[in-house]
Amino acid sequence: MRTARLLAGSALALAALGLSAPAAVAEGSEVTVSPEVGYPGSTITVSTSGVCDPAATYAKGQAEIGGQINLTGSGSDGELEGTFTVPDNAKEGTYDITVKCPPGVRVQSEFEVAGRPNGAVSGGFGGGGGMNSTEMTIGAALVLTATAGGVLTLRRRHRNGSAV
Repeated sequence: MRTARLLAGSALALAALGLSAPAAVAEGSEVTVSPEVGYPGSTITVSTSGVCDPAATYAKGQAEIGGQINLTGSGSDGELEGTFTVPDNAKEGTYDITVKCPPGVRVQSEFEVAGRPNGAVSGGFGGGGGMNSTEMTIGAALVLTATAGGVLTLRRRHRNGSAV
């Protein structure tokens, strides 16, 4: 029984290590979109890390909206970066970006377009609007209840001869 538990625990540990290995390998290669949420007219930066050949100095990208993206070397081996502008007529939603770089690697990422805010921010005055009659009534009732409870407690103690 003890051996079976030991073998089962070892098998589970090996399975957990085996399942996490592909995630660790994929973690170093990515396409980053910044900011992840853009607005019509904003500039989006697309960068790669560990995707392209380390000697690559150029890659092409295509945004579902925004068109072609030219990614060029950003100073580090295999890291390429490019920008595009979200069109002014872009609708809210999630859009794909495809990057193709040497040696024949094609990767995809996505970004979100949010609508432009309408009007000014309604920040308020942080409670400077005062209190309404309902709030005043509830507050007064709570104060009266607490006062009545205190008076009753003191009268009981006085009547029983307890020290106050």
